[in-house]
Amino acid sequence: MLPPGSYTLKAQRQGFATAEVSHLKLNVGGHVAINIKLKTGDISESIIVEGGSVVQTESAAIGILVDRQFVENIPLNGRSFHALIELTPGVVLTKSTGAEQGQFSVNGQRNNANYFMIDGVSSNTGIAIGLSLGQTAGGTVPAFNALGTTSNLVSVDALEEFRILTSTYAPEFGRTPGAQVSLLTRSGTNQFHGTVFNYFRNDALDANDWFANSRGLNKPALRQNDFGGVLGGPIIKDQTFFFFSYEGLRLRLPEVRISQVPSLSLRRSALPQIQPFLNAFPIPNGEELQGGFSEFSAGYSDPSSLDATSIRADHTLGSGTTLFGRYNHAPSKAIFRDPELTLNNVGLNSFKTQSSTLGLTQAISPSVSNDFRINYTRTGASTRFVLDQLGGAVPPADSVIFPSFTASRDALFQISLPGTAYLVGKVADNLQRQINVVESLSVLAVGHQFKFGFDYRRLSPISNQSSYSQIVNFSDTSELVSGIAPSVEIGATFGRVFPLFTNVSPYAQDTWKASQRRLTLTFGLRWEYNPPPREKNGNGPFTVSGLDDPATMSLAPIGTPLWRASYKNFAPRLGAAYQLFQSKGFETVLRGGIGLLYDLGTGPAGRAISPFGSGMFLLDVPFPLASEQARPPAFSFDPPYNLFAYDPDMKLPKTYQWNVSIEQSLGPDQAVSISYVAAVGRDLLRLETLSGSNLPNPDFRRLAVVRNAATSDYHALQTKYHRRLSRGLQALASYTWSHSIDGASTETGNNVPAARIEPNVNRGPSDFDVRHSFSGALTYDFPSPALTGIVGAILRNWSVDSMFRARTATPVNVIMSRLLFGVPVVNRPDLVLGVPLYLDDPAVAGGSRINRAAFSIPPPNQQGTLGRNSLRGFPVSQLDLALRRRFNLAERLTLQFRADLFNVMNHPNFADPNPFFNNINLFGQSLQMFGRSLGEGAGLSPLYQIGGPRSIQLALKLQF
Repeated sequence: MLPPGSYTLKAQRQGFATAEVSHLKLNVGGHVAINIKLKTGDISESIIVEGGSVVQTESAAIGILVDRQFVENIPLNGRSFHALIELTPGVVLTKSTGAEQGQFSVNGQRNNANYFMIDGVSSNTGIAIGLSLGQTAGGTVPAFNALGTTSNLVSVDALEEFRILTSTYAPEFGRTPGAQVSLLTRSGTNQFHGTVFNYFRNDALDANDWFANSRGLNKPALRQNDFGGVLGGPIIKDQTFFFFSYEGLRLRLPEVRISQVPSLSLRRSALPQIQPFLNAFPIPNGEELQGGFSEFSAGYSDPSSLDATSIRADHTLGSGTTLFGRYNHAPSKAIFRDPELTLNNVGLNSFKTQSSTLGLTQAISPSVSNDFRINYTRTGASTRFVLDQLGGAVPPADSVIFPSFTASRDALFQISLPGTAYLVGKVADNLQRQINVVESLSVLAVGHQFKFGFDYRRLSPISNQSSYSQIVNFSDTSELVSGIAPSVEIGATFGRVFPLFTNVSPYAQDTWKASQRRLTLTFGLRWEYNPPPREKNGNGPFTVSGLDDPATMSLAPIGTPLWRASYKNFAPRLGAAYQLFQSKGFETVLRGGIGLLYDLGTGPAGRAISPFGSGMFLLDVPFPLASEQARPPAFSFDPPYNLFAYDPDMKLPKTYQWNVSIEQSLGPDQAVSISYVAAVGRDLLRLETLSGSNLPNPDFRRLAVVRNAATSDYHALQTKYHRRLSRGLQALASYTWSHSIDGASTETGNNVPAARIEPNVNRGPSDFDVRHSFSGALTYDFPSPALTGIVGAILRNWSVDSMFRARTATPVNVIMSRLLFGVPVVNRPDLVLGVPLYLDDPAVAGGSRINRAAFSIPPPNQQGTLGRNSLRGFPVSQLDLALRRRFNLAERLTLQFRADLFNVMNHPNFADPNPFFNNINLFGQSLQMFGRSLGEGAGLSPLYQIGGPRSIQLALKLQF
């Protein structure tokens, strides 16, 4: 422990070649005054810390920076970084699906527009578990684990720094226009340090789900043990260091859901050959509903597991040259019941993340430094579905479900009834592989910091899906009774495919200190080159020639690029920061920035490169099919074709960003900023589908086309308050008042071609449009009382931590299942004027529901008069609280006990109402807690989401 006094030292920070630290003064009580000048690094900015006050003086970028101490203290549900992301202004949680796996939107950008980095290299290496690689093929989403958390990337205890940039960042950042999330891992030191921890949860400590209470159901079993530790220290003193991390998780996740199943009378009236398929659903245990269905509700627990191990080594090669390497291995598994399927339909997901990174930092001279990173990552994901006996269900044998020539180990069967369905068999076993090389050269001149670099990424996923599929659709009760299926889709795939994606991003920038060092300008240029993907073995992609005239278009020669690569994607950036006032502790900084950012454009491309296949549609056929009738046709290059294509003139989607902000210090320890932030998206991707009467070409059955046919506009007032740790108190809070409008919030949903229905008909609030949002977190160390003896010992070393989040409701889009010009797209009903949109109903969640009588079915081939996303769901608010106590066992040995209470007030937060107008039984009412609506089986585990019942977590941490 250093005594009070003044010190001068030099230090090296991860990602920076050199950092001069001077005038370090330790005051009585441990208060620190320190000046830091970062000479070169991943982020071009200076941070001046004077008397504990942080003032960002150079960068015009907007975002947050959170240190390790704050991360360790605040109550992070699931020990993941999602809660930290929610603390950032402009962030909105989104619903994750198999097609849209991104979990949040930033400043009106789509949820697959965020870029994650660990130690300076990409971790956007997620891979889909579905039949299509979709957005994951082109590296647009991060590699989450089976529970949807980031523990497989970096354990919280192995994290050194968390940074997220959201607007007009420097040219060294890019590739996508959303958030730039940067995680830096910890290094070892000359002293051995470590932590051993266990986080425990049990349903005996938790409140019951609102829906369980409403149906008289007991709490399902919850069991969690999140355990592990970290250890860091020297291998060779002053030269070589290591840091080891392990985290294991064993979880049984409680769920309560309400669904509909075939009624007993419907099962009895069905033909004998149909009854086994109906008896595969649970037996009803609730009221009888319309259309031959009854309610079934149940509580159950889904098991999951995770084992994440990483090792990092740092070595000093000589004066100014350091080398580090990190290896990460993290398999995880989850068993879940998808909310879109019957409750006894169990999905089995398996993920594995393996990553290796090397970094070399060289101080070539006092004014020149170089930083080099290279990474190789493998992410595997597989899923399959089975039926179990939940609720008295009787799963049929494979011989009943599958034709004689196949079985569930390599085939997939789906049967859909109105409002429910189930899947059986293999879906896919896919793999993503990445090589990422990042290079940057920094040069210091008088008043200038030049930086030149490039970021090269090569992705080579493998698509391995089931070899046979049969999808059976029943649309009403009469079809089930008669045993005549209105449609059966038969499909087969042959072998695997190996797509290849390449991204190249060179940049040049300058940070210039001007005007007597009051004004700092950061400007530069980035170039994005994202050519269309190809297939390693020449097996695709398939596309068309003559797309401008669907009546005469034809199949293009195999290997024809999906689009013509553009070489004009230059992205200029300009940022300015001016110090209006420089009085210590009361600094005022005015900032502004403007920039052009491009998206990858490859989000939908994973659907365009798929295994060779064949298929057929059978209409109005007796079910189940005879074995020969169910056999798929042989593969052929002959028409008719079912293809996924791009407009050959596709441009990379682009976003214009600008902001103006002012930051004011409020004394030596805290600051507040107010910002106007805008993000305008143009040439955004929109998926158009041609089929039926909309496709006047006998050579094509169906064609999906990606076009630059969508726009977006986001404007916001964002405020942020930040307090450094001082007098035991540290805090971060943000408020956002915003409006986000677009014509399509995703690039995966089907749309009728613009030639039939003008795209602006769908322009309205974005799916992630939240008008008001507040989030805040603080930690406080209670002062130790001036008491001795037992009382003093009991009251000493206590701390409290909290996190609060509140936001207004997200939009609800009332939709119908109907064809528009032969295309299965989102169709809205007509609005009935003079009828209330909402009805008070104390019997349903939230006390209100959408009024079905306020809508009517529009004429054929006509979009309804109800605007897109015209209605709203429920607001959300939650307070999390933690209480911890530190016990000093020895000079370098402490034990920490903590209790985390998530949703401490047990405030019920409800999911958006059911938007499906065709569901006469459940339309318009919320059917689950908010946390479960954000993605089950495809996103963050509901246990770790905001919006569940109160849950208590107990933890012990031994630190040395």
